[in-house]
Amino acid sequence: MPKHLFTSITTASMVLLLAACGGDENSTNLADIGNPPTPLVNVIPDSNSTSPEDGDDRVESAALPILPGYYSTTVVINDGSEATGATIIDSDGQFATFIPDTDITLGVMQGEPDNQISGEGFNTAFNGSTWEQNSGTLTGSSENDSRATLFLEANTSDYESVASILRSPEYTDNSITLDQISGTFLMDETGWLRTEITIQEDGAITGSDESGCTFLGEVTIPDPSYSILRISFNADNCSDADTATAEQRSGLYRGLGVFTTDSSLTVFASNETVAAYFNGTK
Repeated sequence: MPKHLFTSITTASMVLLLAACGGDENSTNLADIGNPPTPLVNVIPDSNSTSPEDGDDRVESAALPILPGYYSTTVVINDGSEATGATIIDSDGQFATFIPDTDITLGVMQGEPDNQISGEGFNTAFNGSTWEQNSGTLTGSSENDSRATLFLEANTSDYESVASILRSPEYTDNSITLDQISGTFLMDETGWLRTEITIQEDGAITGSDESGCTFLGEVTIPDPSYSILRISFNADNCSDADTATAEQRSGLYRGLGVFTTDSSLTVFASNETVAAYFNGTK
């Protein structure tokens, strides 16, 4: 994945898991985007939680009209600015949108009648001096099962934007198992924190980075038909970084990842305070 999904990110300001990587003509260009915007605005919900309704008037949502996968993402904000990034969507509609270097949204979307989409999300972004958080809603529609337009609106500000997402099936349309993805992934790029993550055959995660952070968590596969992972881990013993304190960097992170056939792992995650991005290979 390092040679396919992303071009080199321009600043080494990510506060936890860091990677830089080359690109080719099929890459999504995530480098020259200027100051990251807020691409959306609820944390990924507990997949085991339910909200049953009483009576016979219960209305079930339609199936999500777009497939799980990795989506290149273009965001046009109501102030006229534009940015590009990437979105991972799993089979339950949970999603993670990452705008380099320090802007991430985690949330959930669902299908509505007539190929419509609705959802909500929680955004964490660095504004140049502090980290900000915001929640909001999304509505939109799909052109087909691989392309959609989403309208995003913040709950507590006048932020609005339009996001266009386009699926890249070559990255996620591969069946996987925990045994297949198990192993140690190393991210070692000049100018970035050297980070190592090990995934066991039962999905357990251990790892560390050169700043002293240690990681302990787990990976699950929501649908083995797609190479998309659901990830959660605790970060401990972290030190201060350029854009965040040790306290901000520590805590429980949740997010989504993609495992590719070239044995690469990319992760978008957040602890609701800062963003985390990992891109490593076995």
